[in-house]
Amino acid sequence: MLKKVLVNVLIQAFNGYRNWEQISKFTVMFGNILHGDVISNELKVILPHILNIYEQELKGIENGINFVLMEFELKGIDAIPVMGNLPPVSGALMWLENYIKRCDVLHSYDMNALINLISAQGYSTNNFYGRRAKGLTKQLIATKDCYQDECSCSMDDSGKMQYEILTNRRDILITKLKHLQVKIWIDWQQKIDKNLQNGLRSKVFMHFSMPSENDEIDCFTSDDGSVADIKMLNIHPSHELFTLLAETNYLLAFRHLCMSEGNSFLNDFPQLLWDFYEQRDDLWQRKIKLMKIIHYYNAVQEKISSDEKFKLISSEIDSINDFVKQACQTVTWQNYDHDLIDKIYYECEELHNRLKTCHDNLESIVASI
Repeated sequence: MLKKVLVNVLIQAFNGYRNWEQISKFTVMFGNILHGDVISNELKVILPHILNIYEQELKGIENGINFVLMEFELKGIDAIPVMGNLPPVSGALMWLENYIKRCDVLHSYDMNALINLISAQGYSTNNFYGRRAKGLTKQLIATKDCYQDECSCSMDDSGKMQYEILTNRRDILITKLKHLQVKIWIDWQQKIDKNLQNGLRSKVFMHFSMPSENDEIDCFTSDDGSVADIKMLNIHPSHELFTLLAETNYLLAFRHLCMSEGNSFLNDFPQLLWDFYEQRDDLWQRKIKLMKIIHYYNAVQEKISSDEKFKLISSEIDSINDFVKQACQTVTWQNYDHDLIDKIYYECEELHNRLKTCHDNLESIVASI
């Protein structure tokens, strides 16, 4: 009597759940009880409901990725949504991995064991979920080109067949996603050398006129050969170089995760990538110093651009401008002149600090009058 009451409670609980996560957690919680001979035999009536939710979850996953898979044929990696601010390749691989994990959840050990146990005992089709399951079975069999009248199948085979078809759909989907991951990885590997060379050859600095003029110029000279009145400095973004660095950083973390789960498609990391990644600290230190130079240099330019009294230090300003012009023309991320960059850095910093000190002193004098 108590077991019958328990069975009724369990059946009501199962039928009350509407997604796979809820059913999975409930199955784990009552795992040993559900596998009892008497109870498992009575639970066969919930199999249509479980398979219906499985089909709904699987269809949701398919709807989420089928359009992206078709768009990939036309747009390539740009068709795959990138999570957060991740770089394109690692972001695409992680997006695909997220869907692979969602597919894996559908085949968790506890749910798989429960479904196999119940389906081995047959299930009733005399309720709403059973009638829906019969329709689903007929539809799935037809899509596999092996349609036959479900009435010719015994009720014992019907649940097994339905679960097998759903599992096959899941397996095919996982295979597509994993193949796409490998394709993206191989295609990116083939572009590493080209992207790295383009990034290393790019100049570290670029000059432009004041934002109000909105006229970018080459170093210090405008199109007509005249010298620009206001010279502002900026760092060349070198997207290829630092995107490659970010990709490598995320891919190494993703590789560690994949290896811990038995996925080995990222094991073959090119040596060229390893060698480049070992220089990451040096590259970031260079970028930090260049950004400081830009801060000091532009601050000085803003102060002296419209004030005649700074002619007293015009020789120092001209000296800095000459060094910056040389760096703008010759220094790249690969041919990096440490001596020249250090000289520009210290002279810009020293002049910036002197001007700031003079400004502060003048304000103190005015305030004291």
